[in-house]
Amino acid sequence: MNKNTIFLFEDLKIFILNNFRDEIVLYPQLIENGEILDTNYVYYLMKKKIETLNIKNKVLFLVNSSKFLKFDIDVSNIKKDEYESYIYYELQKLVPTDMSEYDFTYEYDENLVNVRLVAKSFLDKYKDLAKNLNLKLEGVFYIDDVLIQNNYINYSLNRIKVIQNGLKKEMFSNELAKKFEMYDLSGEDISNLYLKKFVGIDSDIVEKLDELLQNLKYERINWLDRFASEKQYVYFGDLPIESLSKKYIFKNLEIDDINLKNNFIKSKNKNSVNIFLIIGALILLNLCIFILLNNRENKLKTEFSNSLKEIALEKDKNNTLKDDRERDEKGIEGYNKKFESLVENFENISNTEIFFEEYKFLENRVTIKGAANSTAVLEDLLKKQKNIKLISSSVRNGYLYFEIEVGLRDLDEDR
Repeated sequence: MNKNTIFLFEDLKIFILNNFRDEIVLYPQLIENGEILDTNYVYYLMKKKIETLNIKNKVLFLVNSSKFLKFDIDVSNIKKDEYESYIYYELQKLVPTDMSEYDFTYEYDENLVNVRLVAKSFLDKYKDLAKNLNLKLEGVFYIDDVLIQNNYINYSLNRIKVIQNGLKKEMFSNELAKKFEMYDLSGEDISNLYLKKFVGIDSDIVEKLDELLQNLKYERINWLDRFASEKQYVYFGDLPIESLSKKYIFKNLEIDDINLKNNFIKSKNKNSVNIFLIIGALILLNLCIFILLNNRENKLKTEFSNSLKEIALEKDKNNTLKDDRERDEKGIEGYNKKFESLVENFENISNTEIFFEEYKFLENRVTIKGAANSTAVLEDLLKKQKNIKLISSSVRNGYLYFEIEVGLRDLDEDR
């Protein structure tokens, strides 16, 4: 057995990688977008598998989630021994709450520092899980950070993601997972339904859900054909991709496809503890930095900070709402059709001046991330599209990166 056993957390399955390959089957809504919602149940399922495989060595957790945030911070005019305090200072201006609520790690890239940030409450659930399982957790990583430069497809019930030639396209929706939760179906049951293997599944459930899954498959094939330009991909995800299309060659993700970086376990000792000591010792320096940099803050950065606060407030508001598990099927399908129409509409808009990278379907709205080559192009989009608002924007490497939100409630399906 290798030194470290890797656990890759998807929303419906946890994959185990070492000199063997295995998996732990979950149920919908135990994990959603990488966030552990039911720690006790996930612990129970993992414990049985760990005992069966007799896993006692050190472990690494790879997590697939959009809750990991990324920031590029310019340190060209900062001394190297002042990097950490400066990064902490800059992040505090960008995040909606106090930095004590976050863990971060970073890597250097010439005059930029690439920072990866995640809420401690998100990370602590993984640490507690490892502790309760008596596993020695050596690292927690965002899956996109550890993939060696290659072509990848992530294919899951909630997400499809293509990474190729340094670019990423991603679409996320949890609507079907919420639907399947009502029927107490496991990730394995859903995979079998997807493959039209109905043995052991109630015929009434098959009748209600088979069409939804086949529609999902049809949409994913069209989406993949639109963006996938290579012939061979490394695959990871909780739905079987082999049946999706015969156009591509898929290879399962293995340990050799992984290059570990941006470890959130090590970063706690390196960053969190040392930063507070540095902050205390260099408080006067931070005050001077604040004064010097105050005039450098431009309108886009201020707008970005305020927008992140709005996102946090919106999340808090949504988290207080009770999930409506008895949502009418027609209502769900209506929003799905609007979502499909919206993605098609925006992809038709995409050109050399504006590019849409990620779509997220959340309740009755969609958030879209992309990049434009000028402010004017983005403003033109905001004027022409219905039910759209700007959430955040920032300038990096000569491009305007943005996140927008589109409401689906009053959106026409045929637009």
